[in-house]
Amino acid sequence: MIERLTRAERLRIVAELCPKHGSRRACDSFERARARAVEILGPADRADMSADYVLVRAVDRFVAGEITLQDLYRCRVLAYYMMFAAGGEEWARWGVAASVRPGDFSPALEDADLEELPAPIPPGPPWRDIP
Repeated sequence: MIERLTRAERLRIVAELCPKHGSRRACDSFERARARAVEILGPADRADMSADYVLVRAVDRFVAGEITLQDLYRCRVLAYYMMFAAGGEEWARWGVAASVRPGDFSPALEDADLEELPAPIPPGPPWRDIP
């Protein structure tokens, strides 16, 4: 039989890593998520401790019987936080500033002048217009 975590167990792990109230939550930043992953997997000798590394190393350790299924799931969630939490890998890749908050908007764009709209797109590919 394949060992699986129940929905309740998965939710408990997420709540453990990112409690509703509290400080120093792993979901708050890349650095905190990485530090928690190091606690589970140990230091990454010369490798860059990226989300991909955490996932691959966690699977290797799980298959070798060195970590539990719960720790494997923790690493999966931590890798997600390392990607998308403040200062995470996606933030760095797309240039999103850590100070951006929901509701922060750039200045409104000017209304388009309807007189200057481009010509409409032709009805379809050229081969369809051939009789």
